[in-house]
Amino acid sequence: MNYGKKGSKKRQAELTSKGIMYGKKMRVIFCKVLLVCCFAVAIIGGSLGFGVYKGILDSAPSIDDIDATPTGYLTTVLDNQAMRLPLW
Repeated sequence: MNYGKKGSKKRQAELTSKGIMYGKKMRVIFCKVLLVCCFAVAIIGGSLGFGVYKGILDSAPSIDDIDATPTGYLTTVLDNQAMRLPLW
């Protein structure tokens, strides 16, 4: 860092320059807008996902009507006399 007379005048000119200050303000505004857009996309995406989830649940059939009792035997065991015995 240059602490001489020219260096400190240059630094002071940079601090008070309207063009540099305008550029810094624009960068800050851009970062704020970008941050707000990211939050908006996250909120909209979360709401959209929740809406799709609720829509799928609402359109799914009720499980109360489903009968889960077995209707037949899945396996059979044969003994040495070749009789069919059901397995429970």
